[in-house]
Amino acid sequence: MRLASLVILAAGLLLARPGSGLADSEAVGWYSEVADDPTPRPAIGYRKGKRLRIEVVSIGWAYVEVSTATGFAAMREAAAADGVELWIRSGFRDHETQRWLYLAWREGWGNKAARPGHSNHQSGRALDLDIQDPAVLPWLETHGKKFGFKRTVRGEPWHWEYVKKPKKKRAKKPAKKR
Repeated sequence: MRLASLVILAAGLLLARPGSGLADSEAVGWYSEVADDPTPRPAIGYRKGKRLRIEVVSIGWAYVEVSTATGFAAMREAAAADGVELWIRSGFRDHETQRWLYLAWREGWGNKAARPGHSNHQSGRALDLDIQDPAVLPWLETHGKKFGFKRTVRGEPWHWEYVKKPKKKRAKKPAKKR
């Protein structure tokens, strides 16, 4: 029962943000006051079970690996220009958080979670985005790739990963005259 209570509390914290449908008195007060902080902070991440040092920055209240944050910021700005708001529900996860989510899933609570050390959230490259607004998912499916993001988990339309820095299109060279 204790685990169930913690999962419900965590879910409430993730959803308590402006526009979430919760009354202001129910929302977490600090959420709307948290701004992006571009100051890199060292973190211990994991990729394919191997420990690595990464740097993360905060976007809203979520931590994200630096290059992922840069790609997301550009994508968020483009989405806003189209009238679509992008919000991160979950970004970088430390080992203990991933362990907790994995154990909760194994006990039958929450979404499927990878073994600790094997989640792309632990590399800082995976983002769970808020897709409650019906305009968000179609926008992401149309434009995400331009910013280096791709949906990588079947059945989880909210899970997007920064897979590569998009290449700039080169101008075509004029044909040489013979």
